[in-house]
Amino acid sequence: MKSKRKYTQSEMEGIRELLIEKSNASRSRQKSLRGKIRTKFGFYISDFTLTADAFTHSDLDRLISNGRIQIVDSILQSSAVEFPKKQVNVPTVAIESKPKTPRNNTDKITWAICQELSDLILADGLEKLKTAEKQHFGNTYTRTYGNYLFSNSGKPYYIGESKNLNNRLKQHSKESTSTFFKNYLRKYGSQAYLEITDFDIQLLKTSIGRKEVEEFGIVNLPTILNKFQKGKRKRFSKVPGNSIWEKVQQCSDRLIAEGEKDLFLLESISWENADIPNSPGLYYIEHDNDGLIYIGESSNIRDRYKTHCGTTYFSALRRHIGTDLLDFELQTRNGKKRYFSESEDLSINRYQKKCSVKAMTIYFGRFELEEYLIRKFNPRLNRKENK
Repeated sequence: MKSKRKYTQSEMEGIRELLIEKSNASRSRQKSLRGKIRTKFGFYISDFTLTADAFTHSDLDRLISNGRIQIVDSILQSSAVEFPKKQVNVPTVAIESKPKTPRNNTDKITWAICQELSDLILADGLEKLKTAEKQHFGNTYTRTYGNYLFSNSGKPYYIGESKNLNNRLKQHSKESTSTFFKNYLRKYGSQAYLEITDFDIQLLKTSIGRKEVEEFGIVNLPTILNKFQKGKRKRFSKVPGNSIWEKVQQCSDRLIAEGEKDLFLLESISWENADIPNSPGLYYIEHDNDGLIYIGESSNIRDRYKTHCGTTYFSALRRHIGTDLLDFELQTRNGKKRYFSESEDLSINRYQKKCSVKAMTIYFGRFELEEYLIRKFNPRLNRKENK
């Protein structure tokens, strides 16, 4: 094995930045970057995989978490996957030194670590939700971003997320507008015996990770009445601990800023040649003449990219390109106003050929990063958050 087995934190950050750049580089550029990683850091990708082109920063993080490589000055030591326990500092006597500001234990939490330990963080958050105080329909609820869980006699029925929990729960409190209760009546039919007021409500304030909490809860509770987002996360059996959820929430603003930095380390690739990751994440689209036009997220960004390359019916991006930029009018067929003519669809394809895209895998915080970037950069075709 030619690779070193131990690296400093700064070395690992350097390797990781080059791997992020490599993910969307041309084949010749990828080869150059692999050479730079070998000569500068003594890290040989070929020692860990047979497909060097596909090796990413996420694969690097997995090597750290399973102990195949070690960071000598990082919190991810040995093969530990759990969030590190608080370390005891031995006091020393300082002579004529300025007092130091105590470091918050959230200082060691980074965007990269949240991606690697996303399931552990979500397991802790879900536990907080499951053990939260039970409330009932008709109460006044917090208006913050967060997650909610509906249950009866301790049995979980439905989990969701919202940017305003009070408004969403008011919507669920009426049979005519409650998605979860309509699902309940459809599922049980004549055997349905519960009323809306029979369900308990539990809430979790969520500054970052609310979509992932929903997807994680659907699989790991599991819930009975959620019809969508099934199978977006894997079963997770490890016991959460160390209040990692609360620590992550405390530094959400900093984490989102780090996520933005990682996105802009990626190289833009042409729309036609884009090899989009088969993973949850975020995509950032620019046009040669019009600049930034759209930012989106998905539980599978490769599938979403293919949707935007297909027919206009399923793609909000294509509809906005047609109506907002090319002055086309949507046509109605079968009661759905989602169509362009064949020649107009071809024009949209030609427009997309002049676009480039950055695509980044995100296992934790993709909703919040998308919202932040849309508010900050005001893309021409985003309507959500662009107000």
